[in-house]
Amino acid sequence: MTKLLASFAAIEEEISLGIFTLKRNPNQCCFWFKRVFTDLLDQKTSDPSLCSYTDMAPGRRGMEFDQDCLKALNHLKEVRLPAKYIGLDSTNIFEYSIKWQKGRGLDAKENSAHEEYLRELTEKMVTMLKERISTVAESLDCKAQDTLCQEVMCHSAYCRKKTKTFMV
Repeated sequence: MTKLLASFAAIEEEISLGIFTLKRNPNQCCFWFKRVFTDLLDQKTSDPSLCSYTDMAPGRRGMEFDQDCLKALNHLKEVRLPAKYIGLDSTNIFEYSIKWQKGRGLDAKENSAHEEYLRELTEKMVTMLKERISTVAESLDCKAQDTLCQEVMCHSAYCRKKTKTFMV
């Protein structure tokens, strides 16, 4: 259980450093792509794929959902994030609800709904990132002599070129 709590602690620290210490308007630089397995906690804990999607801990009858980690995750999602994001524009929040694929979790090869979810998620993420990069690049109002600006613009052009060929 200590290893799993450490795993969740690392995720929580990453979120804290990336979001809670943010000095800028989150509407200008944050997106929340929130995936929810609607029936995850209804699964039998003997499903070996569960440990790839949620924290598990040894219990009286084998592996069980790690209740401490679930409480901490729910507190993060339901209390800390919404409190920080009062005012985060709904156009920056993307929630996807999908059902668990028994024995596999997320399986785009066997489950057409999962395939559609991954396609939509990828398209939306690429679109949002391209728009955000373009907006930032335009706001810089770079001068041709500025070598840093030229480098940023080259990276931006390269990203645009590569995302056109990006496939799921």
